Amino acid sequence: AGSPRGRRSERGGFMNGLSTVFILLGLFLLGGVISFVKQGMSKSIVTLLGIGATMALLAGVLRLEVWN
Repeated sequence: AGSPRGRRSERGGFMNGLSTVFILLGLFLLGGVISFVKQGMSKSIVTLLGIGATMALLAGVLRLEVWN
């Protein structure tokens, strides 16, 4: 019948868009971690930023439609 590319879930566009936002946010925060380490900032700030980056990246990857 239809091609596999044409199939979409009801909110497929929104879910993929949100995944993209989470992944970009995670990469931005990861860049902040690298920058803060180079500047010699406090380890607690770097750790918190790293945890936030990890959570954002994981949320983005796990929300991808590939896993469904």
